[in-house]
Amino acid sequence: MAREDYISLGMVVKTRGISGGLVIRSKSKIPKVKAKWEIVWIEIDGLLVPFFIASCTHVKDNEILIDLEDIDLPEQAAKLTDKQAFIHKSDILHTADKYSTETILGYMVIDMRYGKIGKITGIDEIPGNSLFRVEYGKQEILIPVQQDLIHEINEKTRCIMVDLPEGLLEI
Repeated sequence: MAREDYISLGMVVKTRGISGGLVIRSKSKIPKVKAKWEIVWIEIDGLLVPFFIASCTHVKDNEILIDLEDIDLPEQAAKLTDKQAFIHKSDILHTADKYSTETILGYMVIDMRYGKIGKITGIDEIPGNSLFRVEYGKQEILIPVQQDLIHEINEKTRCIMVDLPEGLLEI
């Protein structure tokens, strides 16, 4: 499977308890997962390494607690702190709200007038005004996530067709 088939859950920020549990925290909302979610992927030395999940609890919108099989001691879990955790896209529970999560990271933004703008590198979730962070040339721009700007989201080609207001790219 390709790297773009995975999305970041967040960072393993600390261990929890005497059995080697992990706390994963994200800067944005963690997506809802399927009931039979079995594997979390942790980036170790640039590779995504699978770990089987014994239990998982959503604590907050941006934080989950995970106990892993074969990780029984805090010392074992400590080796995984400060590492990025990932989930395979097939394990995400899709709802009508599926585009508000990080499932669209890496999608190409294409404007109807200007053509290719760049790839989505993140989402700033500000209440009432979410923003796509998009790499545009050698800089990052913010594009409002508004229905009147977004014309099409194509999951197969991983593209989002937008009609940006004039002057937005000059800012």
